Amino acid sequence: MKYFIFLSPLFVMTLGYVHHRQSKHIAEVRTVSDCVTQQWQIWEYHHGTLPTQEEEAMLREECWANMGATLN
Repeated sequence: MKYFIFLSPLFVMTLGYVHHRQSKHIAEVRTVSDCVTQQWQIWEYHHGTLPTQEEEAMLREECWANMGATLN
């Protein structure tokens, strides 16, 4: 029992460290280019070919709409 008093700070610090590592949030900044690249990869996977310029423009427009951007 007397060792518990000496080891309790180590125990508390270890639990605090584990909690900090598990709850850490990392921000991810996504741009339209990231979205288009991801959509391009999905297109290539499903169709087996590269998208044409018109199809790429369609993907870009979808990404703009999904990200909430509008042209006035």
